[in-house]
Amino acid sequence: IQKRGTGTIETVLQKKDGSQIDVLLSSTPMDTQDPSQGVTFTALDITKRVQAEENLRKSENLLNDTQQITKMGGWTWNVENQTMFWSDETYRIHEIDPIEIEAGSTEHVERGVKCYDEKDRQTILEAFQKCVDEGISYDMEFPFTTVKGKRIWIRTTAQAEKEKGKVVCVIGNIMDITERKEAEDKLHERETKFRLLADYTFDWEYWIDPEGNYIYISPSCERLTGYNAEEF
Repeated sequence: IQKRGTGTIETVLQKKDGSQIDVLLSSTPMDTQDPSQGVTFTALDITKRVQAEENLRKSENLLNDTQQITKMGGWTWNVENQTMFWSDETYRIHEIDPIEIEAGSTEHVERGVKCYDEKDRQTILEAFQKCVDEGISYDMEFPFTTVKGKRIWIRTTAQAEKEKGKVVCVIGNIMDITERKEAEDKLHERETKFRLLADYTFDWEYWIDPEGNYIYISPSCERLTGYNAEEF
């Protein structure tokens, strides 16, 4: 400012009552040819703008933390501009550093598809294209291999946003469901063991769901009742 007579800076101004406001302080020379002749300063109250930016930052941090906790990432595809954007958690699920891909680049699609098993790639691409072309939503689960070779399971969903009946954007989620799938596999394994034991036990055993429906009847029921499991 002393040399050129011009400059801007954001700072805090303390008022007479002790409260503070955010201001944008700007300076312009009174004589552009000779800054030493004097400088005019202007202070603009930007408190609301600063507060809005801080609220936005907190919201973005909250969203990012929530996605990380739930292991659910988000993405958007702009149909007209052919641009793709990922949230931080989406990068984490793929194990890709955000700086590796230019923001908005279609490389997001190319890199992402390669993480699916080869037999599933055409399925996910067709589902994505139908969502873009016809607005048909999808919700599917697949085995998935991250860029760094980690084997996981994911759930991927997408829905179209339309304007005047035309798809303008596709919004999707990708969620790491590995823990859920592992729990389901363990439950299935345990149920299989119980069923094998029940099939060969001498006693008659049956399982009933909360609504009172039979969901399993051991073969021994025929010896005791004369009816086989299917008839019973």
